[in-house]
Amino acid sequence: MPEFAYTDLLPLGPDATEYRLLTADGITRRQAFGRDFLEVDPEVLTLIAREGMRDIAHLLRPGHLRQLRAILDDPEASRNDRFVAADLLKNACIAAGGVLPMCQDTGTAIVMGKRGGQVLTDGQEGLLVPPGNGGKMASALAHMLDHADERARMGRIGRATAQRYGWPLVADRVLDVYERALWRRSHPEVNPLVQQTAAGLR
Repeated sequence: MPEFAYTDLLPLGPDATEYRLLTADGITRRQAFGRDFLEVDPEVLTLIAREGMRDIAHLLRPGHLRQLRAILDDPEASRNDRFVAADLLKNACIAAGGVLPMCQDTGTAIVMGKRGGQVLTDGQEGLLVPPGNGGKMASALAHMLDHADERARMGRIGRATAQRYGWPLVADRVLDVYERALWRRSHPEVNPLVQQTAAGLR
């Protein structure tokens, strides 16, 4: 029986994180009860939360980017290693501009154990496996690795599917809903079925 060893849930160690200063305003040092406290304005907390969520969603850590660059500089890296590293760096550039790239955007086949909506169709854009089933997940991944043609086909289908959910198309659909609603409001005397047909022809 292995010997029990306790480990802190969130152990603290050397912090090599590269920080940047957001603001020095709205932060005041106060003294009370023989101790020092920081008084932080609510606007500063909002700024920290907004910038932090943006950085988490859109930016890769500098150390991660250096690791990807090291793969490109490594003479022993395979062509596949270089391709993946270069693709991730391209995605990092896209994400830094405020756009979130997805696997489907880049034409990459997907293996998923959990999903939402009706974006991924099993056998079309990728493979679906039962959530929590590690064996089937491993088998699906091995299948994709061994079938390059099928992987490429699913990637192409996935990219076409992702384009149907692009923001320009979504914006057009939302705008169409508002236009229909405004038309119906300005023509209350028209039968609802006629309203729907007429608004669709506008």
